[in-house]
Amino acid sequence: MLHRLINKLIKVDSHRFTPVAIEESSELLRTEGVAGAPATAGRGLMLLKGATRAPLIDDQRGPVLAQRGFTLIEIIVVVTIVGLLLALVGPKIISGLGKGQQGAAKAQVELLGQTLDAFRLDVGRYPTTQEGLSALITNPGITNWDGPYIKKNEIPKDPWGKPYIYLCPGTHGEYDLSSYGADGTQGGEKENKDIFSWE
Repeated sequence: MLHRLINKLIKVDSHRFTPVAIEESSELLRTEGVAGAPATAGRGLMLLKGATRAPLIDDQRGPVLAQRGFTLIEIIVVVTIVGLLLALVGPKIISGLGKGQQGAAKAQVELLGQTLDAFRLDVGRYPTTQEGLSALITNPGITNWDGPYIKKNEIPKDPWGKPYIYLCPGTHGEYDLSSYGADGTQGGEKENKDIFSWE
């Protein structure tokens, strides 16, 4: 009889005891003639009606594991590894950015040179030092001026946010156009290297 009762209880839902299983189990006790079954089993099983229990096994993913946070040692290890990676890779990234800005400055100097050539074709000369590069946008009162020669109506600055240096007549040609690099001063190497129109 107890074996049959256990089998009945095993059929109970994995997450809660259902009233149907409870009533069937109570009826089994009564039919087997166990003394006190209606009272004792009834009261004991009625306590289980609607009772719930925490699931021990997730139906889809197996045993449910308790979540835990990171320990202080784990955090220190991760921070140390990240610091080492930045120390190794950081300088290369910065160097790459410097080379990219140098290349952009050279390209801008070349484009400005082509714009100055267009100005010269119309006017017959390059803008003077006093007229500056702004003569490519605003007519300073020159005959045959057919600008603006720059579409955005704004003289571009070098990649470091500084204006290009323009001289006409120049010491290295009809005009000199240059940028002093990242540091903004004459001389320097790498990202601080000067960019010249005559090189």
